[in-house]
Amino acid sequence: MFRATSTTVRVKGIPLNLNREELLEKAEYYSRDLRRSWPQSVNLGNSKISLAIEREDQVGTITLPSPKHKEEALKCHNTEWEFDDNFNGITTLYSSDDPEVDVCAVHGLNGNAFESWVATKNQKMWLRDILPLSKPFDKARIMTFGYSSRLRDRGNLSGITVWSQDLLRSVSSLRKTKKASPISIFKLFGDISLGLILCRNESALFCLCAIQWEAL
Repeated sequence: MFRATSTTVRVKGIPLNLNREELLEKAEYYSRDLRRSWPQSVNLGNSKISLAIEREDQVGTITLPSPKHKEEALKCHNTEWEFDDNFNGITTLYSSDDPEVDVCAVHGLNGNAFESWVATKNQKMWLRDILPLSKPFDKARIMTFGYSSRLRDRGNLSGITVWSQDLLRSVSSLRKTKKASPISIFKLFGDISLGLILCRNESALFCLCAIQWEAL
């Protein structure tokens, strides 16, 4: 089983001609009773949305004001786009026009590919809202990878090989759609966890694999 997010949805299948302003309009619609609390700026770091090219179209994230707003967006988004709250597989959060490095975050036990990276104090998702604002990551492609990491799932240990292969294939396929970055980095943050085992299983040395940092 996948751990669902509390207030954030992933939106897949967004056409390439849609921009951040239009995605923010959609986000405001799903939060229409609280629209005044939304930022007017669509710049990076507004803690509400992301929009990035992923293969043949775009993928976005929308952080809504409450779990109720999230559930309404999942049920009544009235678009052909694909909405979910489990963040299974790869999700591109940010991509520069010509990425020089690939960053792929892998969460640990009982984690979620989005909420495992949300700071408790200010609710910023640092991979989406902070990292792209800092050099050299403004020249990066930043991704997060999700998998079923529930402790009660007995199939987790046998699934590690499958997940790690999926991680390898997913990142490799994204690198083929745009110029492959010449920089290959493998770095770990935080405690050893299931995410670390998953990364080591396939020696995914082509990306920066960040393990869930409980201190966030």
